[in-house]
Amino acid sequence: MYNGQSSQYRKSYDFVPFGKRETYIADGKGAYTGYIDLNIICISNLHIGSGYSDFVGTGKELVSETIKLHGRPIIPGATFKGAVRAIAAAASNSCNPNSVCRGNERCIVCDIFGSMGRASKVIFPDFCSENAKMKVETLNLQFSPQKKREDQHEYKFYRTGENNYEGSKKVKAEVIAYDAEFSGRIFFKRLTEEELSLLMFSMGLNSKDLINLKIGGFKNEGMGEVYTEVIAFKADSLNKDPAELAEQYVNMRSANKSAIDKINDILCSR
Repeated sequence: MYNGQSSQYRKSYDFVPFGKRETYIADGKGAYTGYIDLNIICISNLHIGSGYSDFVGTGKELVSETIKLHGRPIIPGATFKGAVRAIAAAASNSCNPNSVCRGNERCIVCDIFGSMGRASKVIFPDFCSENAKMKVETLNLQFSPQKKREDQHEYKFYRTGENNYEGSKKVKAEVIAYDAEFSGRIFFKRLTEEELSLLMFSMGLNSKDLINLKIGGFKNEGMGEVYTEVIAFKADSLNKDPAELAEQYVNMRSANKSAIDKINDILCSR
């Protein structure tokens, strides 16, 4: 929401309504422990801000820096986890800002990704790149949303396939150029097959309806669009690949079909 300060405002996002929260009982049922080696490939430029600005190159203007580790750009595990968790929440009967999990009762998403006082069953690394190239872009100044958290009744997602627009106020930001590839190993432990299926779906690994995730800043003008690619996968004795598991979640959660269809409509690659 731009408070009327951009010259050509257009709706670049859509919503998925909150589902009905259900308590998920997984104690003793989580049979699958393993890992997935994942590549994250940038379809568009990517900016994940470090919180700092500096004079980059020979320019005389302050530039918002992207986050780095030892001088190399990364996709922080927390950033990727947040994008994956948001999709998982929208596609399941999870808790939401209006009905949070408390105590020992938890929804499927809190059981997978953790909640207050409970550790995550999935560990996301910082994803590193060997080929990322940096550049400075002039982008539209972003404004805070007007809707308060307690007024929310839907999950907000920015559409894939967005293009730049002409805003009235500009900022300079250091970005990772598209085509950059980031890699890392995600570990998971004691997940049920349904939880593992939801995780694979939420990482965009469903081969029938391929969805692209949006991460980082400036998503409303097409930045931060990525797709995922499996390099290796192991889950104890489970004889299914990530694409099969992702598709399995779609089939087993027919009650969430309208939400899943809406997610596909918003995030499906174009």
